[in-house]
Amino acid sequence: MPAGSSAFAKFVYDNLGRAVTRRVGYDLSGETYSQASSVANDTIMEQVETTYDEAGNAIQAASRQRFHNATGSGPLTAPGGAQPVARVTYVAAYPDAVGRSQAVADYGTNGDLALVRSATIPASSATVHVASTSYANDGTVSQTIDPAGTVTAYTVDQAGRQTQVVENYRAASSSSSSSSGGLPSSDDTNVTTQWTYNADSLVATLTAVNAETGNQTTTYGYGTTLAASDIARNDLLASMTYPDMGVVVYLYNRQGQVKQFADQRGVVHAYSFDLLGRLTQDAVTSFIASSSSSGSSGTGNSSGSSSSSSGSTSPVDGTVQRIGRTYEVRGMLQNVTSYSSPVVGQGSVVNDVQFAYNTFSQLSTEYQEHSGAVNTSTSANVQYAYANGSTNTVRPTSVTYPNGRVLNYNYAMSGGMDDALSRIASLIDNDGVTHLADYTRLGLASIVQTAYPQPSLAYSLINGSGADPYSGLDQFDRVADCRWFNTGTNADVERVRHGYDLAGNRLWRSCPVAAAAGVNLDELYLYWDLNQTRTHSEFNEITAISGGG
Repeated sequence: MPAGSSAFAKFVYDNLGRAVTRRVGYDLSGETYSQASSVANDTIMEQVETTYDEAGNAIQAASRQRFHNATGSGPLTAPGGAQPVARVTYVAAYPDAVGRSQAVADYGTNGDLALVRSATIPASSATVHVASTSYANDGTVSQTIDPAGTVTAYTVDQAGRQTQVVENYRAASSSSSSSSGGLPSSDDTNVTTQWTYNADSLVATLTAVNAETGNQTTTYGYGTTLAASDIARNDLLASMTYPDMGVVVYLYNRQGQVKQFADQRGVVHAYSFDLLGRLTQDAVTSFIASSSSSGSSGTGNSSGSSSSSSGSTSPVDGTVQRIGRTYEVRGMLQNVTSYSSPVVGQGSVVNDVQFAYNTFSQLSTEYQEHSGAVNTSTSANVQYAYANGSTNTVRPTSVTYPNGRVLNYNYAMSGGMDDALSRIASLIDNDGVTHLADYTRLGLASIVQTAYPQPSLAYSLINGSGADPYSGLDQFDRVADCRWFNTGTNADVERVRHGYDLAGNRLWRSCPVAAAAGVNLDELYLYWDLNQTRTHSEFNEITAISGGG
C-alpha cells in the first residue's frame, strides 16, 4: 500500500483453510478484533472470489473493482446490483486429472452477467479468450496455444532441459506463411530456436534456425583461471561468441563479480567494488584504435580479455572514461560522477549527479551538474517533499523544479477515499490553488478519467450510461474508446476508438471527430502470425468493422 494508506486486506477461508475471498478496503472508524471477520462497515475497493474443485484446484475467479461513484459499505456487488456496485471480470481454469493447467478461459466482464463455468473447455472466441497447455508423457510442457490459435511447441531432453522452441508451429513442412491481399509471404511459421548444453548443464549454444541466412548461433564459453581472473571456476561465463564472430569476454574477482568486460569492438571496461560488494568504478581502460579518447588507449587489454569482431568498427567517444559511484552512510547511492580519465585521482569531472535523502530514506533532492562537480549551492536541482510522519504517513506532497516552480500533490478532503488510500487526487500548481489535473479511479488504482480544469477539458473512459458506464474499456479491460471532451459544453474535442484481435493486437483506430471535420485519421492494422505489424493503412473513415476479439 502507499505510504500512510489506511487500506487493509481481509480474507475469508473455507473449512480447508483455502482463501476463497480477498477484499481490500478501509474503515476510518477503526477495527477491533471482533470486526476482523466482517466488512459490513468497511469501504471495499477491490474484491476477488476464488472457487475450488474437489481436488483443491482453483477453477474460477471473479475480480471486482468498485465503481468510481459507488456508495455504501460492505461487499462489492455487480453492475446493476445493490450498492456498492463494481465492475466484475471472470476467469475460469481447467486443470487436468493431476492438477496441471490445461486451459485458462478469460471471459472478461462476460456481458455483465455472472459466470456459470462450463464443465468443458470452451472454444476461444471474441467473447472468451482461451489459452491452453499440453504436456508430454514425461510431464513437461509440450505445446501452448494462445487465444488467437498460435501454437508454440517445446522440446526438452532427458534431463528436462529445454532444447527447442518452435513458435507459430505448423505440422506442415512449409517454412513460410502466405498472406492475404497480395502481400509477401512471412517467415514467421515454425520459427525455431535451439539450445545445447555442456556437461555442467550450462547453455553451450543458442541457435536461431534460419534457412535464408543460415543458422545464427551464439556460443557460450565457461571457465576462469587464476592467470586472468582472481578465481578459478568452471561455471562462470567467460566469453560469448555471436553469429557474426564478434566476441565478448568476462573476467571475475574472488566474489564472482565481473571485474572486466571486453566488447566486440575492443572496448574494455574495468569494474571496482567496495568491501560491501557495491560497484564504485566503471572505467574504460582500452578503446579501439579509431577512438577519440585521449590518454587511455595505451593501457592495452589484460590477459584473456582480447575481443574481435568481423567488419569495421565505429569510433568510440572518449569524453567520459570512468563513472564513479559513492554511497551515503545508510547504503543509498549518493553520487554518480563522470570523469575524463580511467585512473582514479586523475583527470577532471565531466558531469555529476548527487542524491540527498530524508530521515525516512526517501529521495529529497537530486542535484545535477552538466559541467563539473555538483555544488549544492548553485547546481540545478529537483526537490521532493513528503509528509513528516506525524500523522502516520510519509507520502509525497510536492515536487519543486529547478526554476522554483512547485507541483503539489493533493489527496482531496481529509478522511475521504483518496486521503484514506493515500492516492493522489489532484495535481495543483505553484499557487497552491489552481488544479492542473483531477483523477477519477475505478477500484484501487485504475484511472478512468482525468479532468484538466484550466482548459476545461477531460479525458474519460466513463462514456456509457448503462449499468456499466465504463464503455471506454472493452470486455477485457482494453482501452476501446478514448474521449476528450469540453467539460463546459460536453462536446467531444477528440475521440479515438480501438478494436483488437484475440491476441490483443490493435486492429483498427477510428477518430469520428476528425472524420466529421474531413480529416483522415482512421487506421487499419494487419499482423503476421507472431504479431509483428504487417501493414498499416489510413482511411478517410471506418464505418463498419467485423470480427476482432
